[in-house]
Amino acid sequence: MGNLINKLPTLKDIAAFFYVSTHWSTISEDLRRYRNQIEDERRWREDNEDQLQKLYKLEEQRLVHEFEQRLENAATVSDLFEPWVFAVAKLTIYYHLHPLEWELDRHAINTRLRESIEDGMEHLPPAPTGISDITTLLIRNIFS
Repeated sequence: MGNLINKLPTLKDIAAFFYVSTHWSTISEDLRRYRNQIEDERRWREDNEDQLQKLYKLEEQRLVHEFEQRLENAATVSDLFEPWVFAVAKLTIYYHLHPLEWELDRHAINTRLRESIEDGMEHLPPAPTGISDITTLLIRNIFS
């Protein structure tokens, strides 16, 4: 009998039942608005994602077109190649004279550029001893 009494609804439960039953239209309307709001947010995210994808594709096409225009406007291959060679030569000489910077920067440089600089360094005469001795001491102090 004690179990049966514990299973009966309390006054608070009865009040909650009557509140829900008398306000069901308001509660169901709130739930409907909430579901609609969630659906609207989902559609908004999808629309924004579609717009971002379209913008990304447009930007990609613009960059490809710009690159193709540069290639078409270049009179010869040397117009594209010559600035690259001069830049690599300058970097090779600079890093050859400053081995400390070379050791610090070499891993952050693009692989192709790094290989070009290393190939160029092999063909240069030895750096002046004053610079390389100081740099060697600095490298030993830093890495020891």
